[in-house]
Amino acid sequence: MNSNLVFNIAYGIHMLGILALLHGFFSQMSKENKGIHVTMIYGAITQLVTGIVMSAAKSGSDQPVNSTWLAVKFLVAAIILVVALLGKKATGDTKKYWLIVGVLTGFNLLFAFAVDLFK
Repeated sequence: MNSNLVFNIAYGIHMLGILALLHGFFSQMSKENKGIHVTMIYGAITQLVTGIVMSAAKSGSDQPVNSTWLAVKFLVAAIILVVALLGKKATGDTKKYWLIVGVLTGFNLLFAFAVDLFK
């Protein structure tokens, strides 16, 4: 299969993952007891898996790969997943987990756009 096709399919699924994370975050915003929505976990898993697929597809093409950018994105996505899993299992006040996942998701989005703008 063509690496560009694989990249584009993974990119589309990657966007669904970010939408799942944002849906989980915003769906909890109006609630008094904020917590980790299950879509946040599914979104984080989707982000990690499709990010790995996209980086592999890009390294298989003749386009340059920014290793530092990939490392930061992967690290933040991994932290999001760990915090989401910890928050889902936590009892009591889980607002801090919800907030950390939301802030890191926003950071990951802004980082992706900023790096793309300043190429």
